[in-house]
Amino acid sequence: MEVTEEKRHALNELNREATICHSEIAAKITALEFDAENLIKKINFAVTEGNEKLSALLDKYRKIYDAIEMLKGKQ
Repeated sequence: MEVTEEKRHALNELNREATICHSEIAAKITALEFDAENLIKKINFAVTEGNEKLSALLDKYRKIYDAIEMLKGKQ
């Protein structure tokens, strides 16, 4: 099959458009990966902060419980 100049031009144009699409898709994937990494960092921070607050709350309840047990022992 003979490749005419017209066909060659059409193939080159398709190749150019495919390259542009590939670049746009790659850029979008990179942006999504960046967004995902930031989201994971925010989630990890929130979980860590929540764990610290929960731990502090448990310490307070432990102290209250210990104080109640101590008062029961004095009665």
